[in-house]
Amino acid sequence: MLLLTTLLVAIAFKLSSINLMAVGNVQARTGSVAAAEKVIEEFISGEPGTAEFDGGTVAHVDINLDEVIDYVVEVPPPKCVRARRASSASASSVTLEGFSAAGAWNTRWEINALAIDEATGARVKVLHARRYVLTEAEKNALCH
Repeated sequence: MLLLTTLLVAIAFKLSSINLMAVGNVQARTGSVAAAEKVIEEFISGEPGTAEFDGGTVAHVDINLDEVIDYVVEVPPPKCVRARRASSASASSVTLEGFSAAGAWNTRWEINALAIDEATGARVKVLHARRYVLTEAEKNALCH
C-alpha cells in the first residue's frame, strides 16, 4: 500500500510540473503577442512613403511597467502585396478635399513583427494586413 501511495504521489508531482511548464509557455506567448501588437499599433499610424514606415523599427517594450525591458520587437519594412484601382463610384456623398477616387488605388500591406521575450527566449511572429489608399504616383513608387 505504501508503494502504491508513493507511486501515486510521484505521478501527481510529475503531472503538475508538466502543467506548470505548459502554463508558463502560454503566458510567455501571450506576453510576446501583446508586445508585438502594441508596437504594430504604434507603427501603423504612419503612412507609406515616410521614413518611419518604410524603414521598419526595433522597439523595446516594458509590458508590465517595471522599468525593465521585457520584449524586443522587430518590425521589418512592410510589403505592399496587392494594389487595385479604387472604384470611381463613391459610396458616400461626402468628398475629401484634394482627393479624387478616379486616380486612387486600394493597396494592401503586410506588416510583420517578431517579438522576443528577453527572459525566456520565446519568439512569436505576428502578421497584420492593413489597407492604405494611395494615389497612382504613390502606388507606382511604393508597390513593386
